[in-house]
Amino acid sequence: SFFYHMYGSSMGTLSFEAYDNETGWSTLWNRTGNQGDDWLEAAVVLSASATQVRFNGRTGPALVGKNARSDMALDDVSFSQFTPLPPSPPPPSPPSPPPSPPSPPSPPPLPPLLPSHRLVESVEELRALVVTAASDTSLQLQRGAFLSLGGSELECTNLNASQIIAISIRSSPDASATIDADGRSRHFRVSGGCRLLLHDITLINGHEEEDGGSVLAEDGGEAVLRGITISNSSAGRDGGGIASKRGSRLDLQAVAVTGCVAGNSGGGLFASLSQSLGIKDSIFERNRAEKGAGAIEYSSQETNSDGALIAATTFKGNDGETTVSSDAPVKWTCQRGKYMPPTSGKGADAFTGDFTGCLKECAAGFYGNETDLQS
Repeated sequence: SFFYHMYGSSMGTLSFEAYDNETGWSTLWNRTGNQGDDWLEAAVVLSASATQVRFNGRTGPALVGKNARSDMALDDVSFSQFTPLPPSPPPPSPPSPPPSPPSPPSPPPLPPLLPSHRLVESVEELRALVVTAASDTSLQLQRGAFLSLGGSELECTNLNASQIIAISIRSSPDASATIDADGRSRHFRVSGGCRLLLHDITLINGHEEEDGGSVLAEDGGEAVLRGITISNSSAGRDGGGIASKRGSRLDLQAVAVTGCVAGNSGGGLFASLSQSLGIKDSIFERNRAEKGAGAIEYSSQETNSDGALIAATTFKGNDGETTVSSDAPVKWTCQRGKYMPPTSGKGADAFTGDFTGCLKECAAGFYGNETDLQS
């Protein structure tokens, strides 16, 4: 068994091979492409005739004019062997006993616990661990957990401004968890000194009278979302699904924001005075705003902002004055033949309708021959 890490846009293939004196080298396991910014575990069964093993790793080609952007690593490689004891001769068969009542069902096995993670089985335990965290904390929710917040959000904050605490919350690898806010609160508020990492969790039925119906990052807080679904959440003001305000950082990858509503703007997401905003491989679908953009409203950024980037993201069925509105500059990663202005305009120049990647078609004679370009 071993842990592997394969992260980057130009990732190639990692394989595990074994050598047999009769058949030679053969591949027993392989993975290709970006597997995300996480350590993953794999196990391979070797035949008794295998005499050698090896790992074969190859990254993909670099983008034109740029260095390769990939990171491949291995850790905790171990081998184990099990030799069964020889069977004992069977004893003489005793007389058959009378039938016994059926045994109660066995409890379900515990989920596989990732390294350095603590298993969380209730919302009360989760709340206590998040609120009292004084150092980096990694939490894994029980397999297939359904947690109801009971009307009170989970708050990730750190009063010690000189130290940033990272709190990671993820589902069990074999069954995702759901957190239900019951329409009585948002799910998470992240503020200064705290970096919240959410992995493979579904957040439903969030509600906040002000900003951020499901997740609010503000005052220097940072929220990193990977494989998250946010649905059926609402805000009385901005950001029906997510809001990022006052120097906060927001990083989304493989996130789905669906069916969220804002009383003002940004039915899916709203960002104001943002320090950084990144959205990649995500989808905004059937979100609605009473004013402004139905999917994303990027209204302003800090003067020293790291900027905003949107790449390979789909917008479908969103309802608002526009689909995406950007008063502050956004870099868009576009497919060949498409482009996006850094800020949105009015009328025919507005970002409206359904699209994936980039909306605008290049004019005749300006088609180009490169893909994944940033506007």
